Amino acid sequence: MLIPGRNGRRPPASTQEHVPVAMMRDGLIISRPIAPSRGVPYRIVARVLRVGVQEITRMSEDDRADFLRRYAAVVSRWRFPYQIIVTRERQDLDAFYRRLRRRAREARRREREIIEGLSGWMRRVTEQVNPQVPVYFIVVPHPTTALEGEGYEKAVKEVEDRARLIVNTLAPLGVPVAPATEDEVIRMLYEMYHPRLPNLNTSPRSQVLSLMARSRSEVEQR
Repeated sequence: MLIPGRNGRRPPASTQEHVPVAMMRDGLIISRPIAPSRGVPYRIVARVLRVGVQEITRMSEDDRADFLRRYAAVVSRWRFPYQIIVTRERQDLDAFYRRLRRRAREARRREREIIEGLSGWMRRVTEQVNPQVPVYFIVVPHPTTALEGEGYEKAVKEVEDRARLIVNTLAPLGVPVAPATEDEVIRMLYEMYHPRLPNLNTSPRSQVLSLMARSRSEVEQR
């Protein structure tokens, strides 16, 4: 551990100093103040979108090529800053097990026994191996010099218009997109700044909220 004043070194900054998010408001991320060397300090307002998937590996070569061509044309219409983030989360298999149970009820006795045995084996395996699946987000940012008033409202409108464009242009490709919930955004931040820490006694939500400024006055002091 580094002690202040010893050997002229500063103590290492806490994780809180590295998380650029100050707060969440109305589902939007609001950054800490950014002070450029020249100009007026500003913040970033951002909407986070959760993006579904299209399984292109199961498409024929022609269909895959057509999908990628259309996808590239869609992305070329996004003439504004955005960031794609990929994280991972535990796969939710409840819907799969419900389908298996419905299939088992409709099946004959022998088939039902096979399905129930397979379902029980898969449940035991997945409880031990913690299956993970990729999760995709698109972050749509916009600068603002205020947290209220006409300037802030204009920034929020621009963010929402850009997010709406992304949703509407990906929909024809069969790619579902929706605004990420506050819990999903918090989990995304948690995974970015604590990629290897196990979730023991403190939930990801509590971990990340503890790193954010908790009031506007506290934010404005930073």
